[in-house]
Amino acid sequence: MITSLDCPSSQPVSNSNRRTFLKRGFLTLRGLALPSLMPFRGIGAVAATSTARSAIASTNGKSVIFVFLAGGPSHLDMYDMKPEAPADIRGEFRAIATNVYGIRMCEHLPLHAKIADKLAIVNGVETIDTHNAAVVMTGYTADLRRRRIEEIGAVRVQTPSLPHGDWDTHGRVLGRQLSIFQELRDKLPAYDRAIYSLINNVYDRGLDKDVLIVACGEFGRTPWINKYCGRDHWAPCGSVLFAGGGLRMGQVIGDTGPIGERERLRSQPYTAHSVLATIYRHLNISPSTLIQADDGREMPRLEDAQSIAELI
Repeated sequence: MITSLDCPSSQPVSNSNRRTFLKRGFLTLRGLALPSLMPFRGIGAVAATSTARSAIASTNGKSVIFVFLAGGPSHLDMYDMKPEAPADIRGEFRAIATNVYGIRMCEHLPLHAKIADKLAIVNGVETIDTHNAAVVMTGYTADLRRRRIEEIGAVRVQTPSLPHGDWDTHGRVLGRQLSIFQELRDKLPAYDRAIYSLINNVYDRGLDKDVLIVACGEFGRTPWINKYCGRDHWAPCGSVLFAGGGLRMGQVIGDTGPIGERERLRSQPYTAHSVLATIYRHLNISPSTLIQADDGREMPRLEDAQSIAELI
């Protein structure tokens, strides 16, 4: 409990068979809607254009659901908690055990904890300090725009709507009235229910080899709580959730140090390129394929084409 920063801690804020799954095409849960979540035909994503259909064929029936958590979710209050750190770093939430020994996560993600064997968390993913979605959709900033992953055809990108807006939880500043912990007490349960239902649906219908789920934002959040009872941008370190895709589940990858800042010499700095390379591998697309940038130059799809080895 943090009292010296005047962050209210105890009171939550009120705010308000396979074929069936493939036909459903949407998931709506209390507090969180993912419309048109899985428009599949067979086991590939359906799109209207012949280009998209060709892309699906080239990916051997594989598809991806990319859940974009716009604003930058706090890894320290979700997947990469530091219960032994000082109170002004660890925050107000407890870490709870999961169904995989040694894996712990936030108390407000109890449904995640029930299916930890069906997901993998990569901590210490480094990006850049920008809210531009191009960083996680292409691996580059908008100054060097590339083909975004949702244009491939076999990828469905969703930006879920959550209580209190996006994940840019700086605290009581910039027009926001709540501390990060007040916001997350409403936001995390809604997100928890949605991800739990989505992952279970994929696994229950035997699609976990063909459908890859990825959830992440632009970056993580500072280990230090600011004077507004929030956490600021922290590009050196964030968390990415993977599920399905025939990858190795039931693990946490990446050591971010005792306070979650990812000391650069402690572990390999995974990047947005690492995440995208893993997605492209699932889709049977070479990350080194030459594509044309907006300025006409031919460049590799990703300059760093290494997938996250521990997931393979």
